[in-house]
Amino acid sequence: MLCDYTCNQLLCIVNQHLNKFIMKAFVKDFDCADIDDLFSYVPTDPNNFGFWMNFSIGLQGEEGADNFQMLIATPNYIQQQHPFQNAVLPHNTLLVFEYDFNQILNTVDKYVKSLNEDSWEKLAEKLCRIAHWEFEDYKPYKS
Repeated sequence: MLCDYTCNQLLCIVNQHLNKFIMKAFVKDFDCADIDDLFSYVPTDPNNFGFWMNFSIGLQGEEGADNFQMLIATPNYIQQQHPFQNAVLPHNTLLVFEYDFNQILNTVDKYVKSLNEDSWEKLAEKLCRIAHWEFEDYKPYKS
């Protein structure tokens, strides 16, 4: 007999082996230096606000995390920061149209959870598409 496994059993075995090499990112914590309680915060002007957030993101099931910073801002806030420009490329920014912290957190969390890679470095590269990584452009010291 060539094989005692069904197709489904073989697929399960292959998936178990592949999953050993797939890493998933996970938002482990978040904070904002300017706002103590992001869930109860109410912007002074709901159409014009912006603040920087830090997201601690690491591998699911492992200790430790790296920091990723992102500006949370409305279109009016971006325009106010660039008064003499007709166009901007807002890097490391989540553009929001109203303040709903649950939605902000869900948006970031959904993107982070969608990532799968075979190394932390590759995951971090993808995370750098939306936020500034604390080790972005890091070059080791050469003596």
